[in-house]
Amino acid sequence: TAASGWSSNHTNITLMRGWESFKFRVEAGFDSGTTGLNTGGTNNEIKLNGYGIVTELEFPKTDWKWIVRAGLVSGDNPTTDNFEGYQLDRNYDVAFMLFNHPMGRYDVLTTNSQRNRNVTCTTPPCPVYANEEALDEDAISNVGYLSPRFTISLGEKWDWRNTLTFAQLQTNPSRAANNEISKELGWEWDTAFIFRPHERVQWVNEVGLFFPGKAYEAGSQNLNRGFTYGFQSKAAISF
Repeated sequence: TAASGWSSNHTNITLMRGWESFKFRVEAGFDSGTTGLNTGGTNNEIKLNGYGIVTELEFPKTDWKWIVRAGLVSGDNPTTDNFEGYQLDRNYDVAFMLFNHPMGRYDVLTTNSQRNRNVTCTTPPCPVYANEEALDEDAISNVGYLSPRFTISLGEKWDWRNTLTFAQLQTNPSRAANNEISKELGWEWDTAFIFRPHERVQWVNEVGLFFPGKAYEAGSQNLNRGFTYGFQSKAAISF
């Protein structure tokens, strides 16, 4: 029920520093305010209270490079009147499939609000629908993750990149009583060969192997979960 106007504050802090052998970047965002909406005709106004914190540690060398990415992003608790969720920009990629493609049958990351949904769901976790079955449709939310990436030079024109991503849920996404969903999202290994025929041209061939955790069983829903894989080939030209 609309009771008043939307009033929100967004605070974003970025810190970065680099040396020859080590670089780091930290960014933190915080949402607060009110939506102007009441829940179910009551006087309980829905307030905003979410956060996202990400960091990248880089160890550059001549023939190899380490990058460690980590983040902590809040998720909405469907049992409260407030909205505690926070979503990172979809263009910020950590893994190939995880956080990009809507994985599983239910919205365990609580990101459905930023996707084009054609069915209204009132009891989270909500199912993934056919119009969401596309790459780069998901976002990073309701999760804590750790993602080290190692890139080694195989010659003047070839690189081999490997990324290992571990993730866990922050908040139980289910509103149903006595349905405690596991926080275990699982892990993903992405391996890619990068060919650079020219300084401004690169061709990337990448395979992703995703081993889903028990979170995708959706608690008492007891859904099936199984090994998932994907392949992509893409070229990029810099001007």
